[in-house]
Amino acid sequence: MDEAACMRESLTGCRTQGISHRDERLPIVHEQVKRGLSLASDRGGGQGRPSEPRYGFRVSSAFAFLGQRLPRVSDLHDLQGRRTHKPAGLRCLLLAAGLSFAACSLAEDIGVPDQYARNIQARSGVSALTLDVFGEVVNLYNGSLGFAQGDISIPGNNGLEVRFGRKFSTGHDPASLVRTGLGYWEPDIPYIYGVFGQPISGVVSGWVVETDPPSDANKRCSYFSRPPAIFVKATSFEADEYWAGNHLYLPGKGSEEMLVRTTGVTIPSDGINYPAATTSGVVFRCVALDSSSGASGDGFEAVLPDGTVYTFNHVESIYASSLKKPDDTDSSGTSNVVLPRREVRFYVGRVQDRFGNSVVYNWGASGLQSIVASDGRRIDFTVSASDNRLTATVAGKSWIYTHAGDVDSLQLPDGSSWTYRLKDLFYARTRVVNLNCDTISTSGTDYTGSISTPSGALAEYGLSVVTFGRSYVPRACGPVLTGVPGYPIEPYLTRGVAMKSRRVTGPGLPQSGLTWQYAYGAPNNCWKPGNSATSYTCNTSSPVTRSVEIHDPSGAVTRYTYGNRYLVNEGLLVKQEMGVSGSSAAQTTTYEYADPDAAPYGSNHGVSLTAFTDRDFSAKKKPKQKVVTVRNGRGFTWQVASDCGVGPYCFDGFARPTKVIESSAPVP
Repeated sequence: MDEAACMRESLTGCRTQGISHRDERLPIVHEQVKRGLSLASDRGGGQGRPSEPRYGFRVSSAFAFLGQRLPRVSDLHDLQGRRTHKPAGLRCLLLAAGLSFAACSLAEDIGVPDQYARNIQARSGVSALTLDVFGEVVNLYNGSLGFAQGDISIPGNNGLEVRFGRKFSTGHDPASLVRTGLGYWEPDIPYIYGVFGQPISGVVSGWVVETDPPSDANKRCSYFSRPPAIFVKATSFEADEYWAGNHLYLPGKGSEEMLVRTTGVTIPSDGINYPAATTSGVVFRCVALDSSSGASGDGFEAVLPDGTVYTFNHVESIYASSLKKPDDTDSSGTSNVVLPRREVRFYVGRVQDRFGNSVVYNWGASGLQSIVASDGRRIDFTVSASDNRLTATVAGKSWIYTHAGDVDSLQLPDGSSWTYRLKDLFYARTRVVNLNCDTISTSGTDYTGSISTPSGALAEYGLSVVTFGRSYVPRACGPVLTGVPGYPIEPYLTRGVAMKSRRVTGPGLPQSGLTWQYAYGAPNNCWKPGNSATSYTCNTSSPVTRSVEIHDPSGAVTRYTYGNRYLVNEGLLVKQEMGVSGSSAAQTTTYEYADPDAAPYGSNHGVSLTAFTDRDFSAKKKPKQKVVTVRNGRGFTWQVASDCGVGPYCFDGFARPTKVIESSAPVP
């Protein structure tokens, strides 16, 4: 039976004969073609992930037609880029050239009613829950735990999302706001944020910038810069003491610092001023604030590299921990002054793609009122403060969020519910209790929380206080009290509340449940040579990495090793080992990174406004240059080529590889 006939009969029959049927969008490359051309569609390593080539050494260019990807059957173009239609006979003739397209035109087309039926079947099918259903997000570098859950998502006629989700984070102050209905959660929607001094009578504070004249202080976008020092009595709180930069948050992408744009950063050619940018290529221009916010001055519009524009013009502020320092007017050095702070957020008001499609977020006195798309999709919200309830409604169906006592819950339209007991994690944090520059001591204990699903599965999380270190940090201490070394300006030791365990129980699982344990290695902290703390100074044998191990329910161990050298490799994953047993592993993957200052991307980044932490290191692009995976005595290498003549390696101005080399060889 030939392939076309096989498709007309049954997929089961095809599979028994070794012929696989695939979606039209994923063309199949026959084994003989792969052997002859070593096509990059067998590669799988475009973003720095290792591939597993089976046929030895090969080179693939990102600009080679056959070497990069095959055209889609539904969207074939000629060499001039014009859309073409391939008649049935031609499409089937392609099979003879060794290119197997899953939807040869000999197969029947389907009608709209058939597609409707397929859509309904896809949405009505019941699938087993996976272990990531709880939505946990763990940063293995610092052990932090968070959750992100997408509750409502309405598909539409364009790529803009109409969705509503929630996110949860740990480490909040006891005075932090518990939101109506959502409780310890918050809406997972786009916003820009920064922590500033709380407005004080007679003092310019809040999200303002240091300008001359001070009357322009609310032009926070036009004059994108740091906030000014704030005086409490005669004591000055400098910006670097109470503020840690401004950041953009996008669901699913996380947070990025907003940087001062330099001339090397690519911007749209529309003649508009773009004063700020992020490392990923988002640039910002200025807009007026929503008048209903009760705030004045500039808002922001974020333009993504794909042309999507986010308008941030609705302002809210939430509680942030106050800051204290010694009172400069107290000669005894025993009293403090306190600066109240607020986290100022500019929430999204509108999203528009480059084709003119839009999604509008409507705000009112009680918060978010609706999310409405230009194609008719919408989600409406109502708040009932009397019973601490938030209701989201879509086409007559309701998602009901309730906070009662210390428990949050979500009732789905079918009446089933999620239950969250996360109060202990919400307030889980550690505080420094000594002021020594070279050592650290903090408060803190163990914390637990749980999430249960409508199916009865229960996930329990355990967090503990862990010490993390940095290496080659310049030692500089800020005195606090007379005769006391004080706190480090650039700390080489930190302590945080980190993930230690996860246990999942429920129907279909062993009675004891499934447990994952997290074990953090030594902090490996040391000061850069050339200071007085000789016993804590780095030397040639000092590690510049630290690691964390995950022990899964089967007993298997995976170890992740991260760089911790200040301004060199801090926070970068440098090694991943699977099947760890002592000093050996069943599989080891190592990662090497290109110089962040190399051409042609080295100048394509902004400048951080923060003076401490990692300075401009986080603002620079740090692309993977080489990835090596060793397994079963053989090494598989993915690396960016170095023969393009535009810099040390073949990257473009956005630090994307333009040419890669893949190879495999026995390991000595």
